[in-house]
Order: sequence, then structure tokens, then C-alpha cells
Amino acid sequence: VSLFLFCAGLGQAVATAQGQSWPRFWRRWAQVAACALLVSAGSALMFPKSWISFGVLHGIAVMLIVARLSAGWGRWLWPAGLAAVLLPQFV
Repeated sequence: VSLFLFCAGLGQAVATAQGQSWPRFWRRWAQVAACALLVSAGSALMFPKSWISFGVLHGIAVMLIVARLSAGWGRWLWPAGLAAVLLPQFV
């Protein structure tokens, strides 16, 4: 899973660096989100008591949006990353 997430993040970084347009981003995001919904629907049919409500593809859909919106933050990504790591300990 770690390698899969690394490759997805690297792909988004390359796409942003090459100037990927917003419509193309949303088309790609919709594919990931649709697959995540199919995983949820399929697991709900197969395992109604323990279906996948939020899995890896759901996380990638959220992370793609966060990565795209924070791509231009530059050095501010470091304190934002630190806050993201530390915040769950205080909530």
C-alpha cells in the first residue's frame, strides 16, 4: 500500500509540475472517486456487516484534492505537514 500511495502522489506531483489543467484533474479525480464508490458498493453487497466505508481509494481521492490545493504553498508545506502529524494527538 505504501508503494501504491507513493506512486499516486508522485504522479500528482508530476502532473502539477507539468501544468495539468483543472478539467483534466477533475476527470482523473472522478475516475478514482468512482472506483472508490464501486469498492464500497461491492463490499457492501459481499459483506453487509463489515463493508468498506473508507479505504485506500477513498483516501487517495481526498489526498488528491489536498495535494492539488496545497501544491503552490512552497515552504509552508513543512509546517502544514508538521501540524497534520501532530494534530491527531491533541484531538
